Amino acid sequence: YQSQLGWIVNQGINTLQQNSNLITAEGKSPEIQIMRIIHQINKELVINATTRFVGGNLNTASAGEVKAFIEGYLTTRTATRLVDNLIITFNSVKVVLEQDYWKVSYCVVPNSPINRVFMTGLIIDPKIEI
Repeated sequence: YQSQLGWIVNQGINTLQQNSNLITAEGKSPEIQIMRIIHQINKELVINATTRFVGGNLNTASAGEVKAFIEGYLTTRTATRLVDNLIITFNSVKVVLEQDYWKVSYCVVPNSPINRVFMTGLIIDPKIEI
């Protein structure tokens, strides 16, 4: 219950999944907003990389060019002090040629939501000097 808002539901609870950590060792999350961020980034990268690189050949695109494109695009989706965005930072962009396609992997820190605030108040004996 929020005094000025009434009853609100900010986060659903599901005990049927691994939800003791916000992000699991497998890179998944029980927090739907985090998974939406990852799916959105992947969708944007697939759409934009496909129009740029699919249909070319090994002579028209190198691993370095694909990597530079991915890093540049992730930079445009990175939050700054003045502009909010989907991710906080990224790293470990890897591009490997697998037969007739580029296999790309990367790591991001999602700009995840803040769902709670916990406060702890302590009682101090007034006879004790601080």
